[in-house]
Amino acid sequence: MTTTILTEAAFLAIVPAGILLYVILDRYAAPRVPVSLFNERTLLIAFVVGIPGGLPLAVLFLIYAGSLQQFDLASAIAYLFFFVAVAALSRTIFHRFRIFGGKTGRLRTGPFYALSFGCGIAVTIVLATTDSSIPGTPPLYALGAFLLLSFVVATVEAWAGIRFARRDAPSYRWILIAGVETLMLFALAPLYLGVQYLQFVTLLGMLALGVYLLWREDRLVLRKLMQRTAGKESPESAYRRTDVD
Repeated sequence: MTTTILTEAAFLAIVPAGILLYVILDRYAAPRVPVSLFNERTLLIAFVVGIPGGLPLAVLFLIYAGSLQQFDLASAIAYLFFFVAVAALSRTIFHRFRIFGGKTGRLRTGPFYALSFGCGIAVTIVLATTDSSIPGTPPLYALGAFLLLSFVVATVEAWAGIRFARRDAPSYRWILIAGVETLMLFALAPLYLGVQYLQFVTLLGMLALGVYLLWREDRLVLRKLMQRTAGKESPESAYRRTDVD
């Protein structure tokens, strides 16, 4: 039974993040474009790094969820702020690595790797919470709720990664990111408070917001990068130029 629950949790955690990566990155990768606008190996490394990188966030998320289930709202709010602070720190550390952020932390292709890093973080968070929360024989509505949860976390963390990594982002960008992550955690509260009907409303609302923000960031950042490479220079030289600071 434990193996079955773990398999279900892994499916709910990995599949939404994989779908999100494919939908966003497919148009920027060969053969859709002559040369991929990012380094596939670095993208994979960023995703793999995000999985252990999400462990502190997964622990804080579980404590936050546990506080809600015990109706300890004061502790839940405290751990909510810990979550957004650690998330900001993890993205900062990630961009300190030259392979992901370049010499100054503003690599042109950095948003692609930050997106992948965010999806890796989401996998760990969702895997931890679903494995600890799904009952032995989960009802259909519970699986649906956790599937929505997985899409919400993946969408928000992917957006946060792109937003943090964009070269023209203002210095106070972390405030906006922290605000959206806080809103996400608030929206997930009914899932752990046992309010069955409200949980789907809040999850769908947060998912709609996350998709909009991610679409907007994709249009403002990733598509502009593709437009630059479609100019006078060849795709090969454009790609090489995007990976130097």
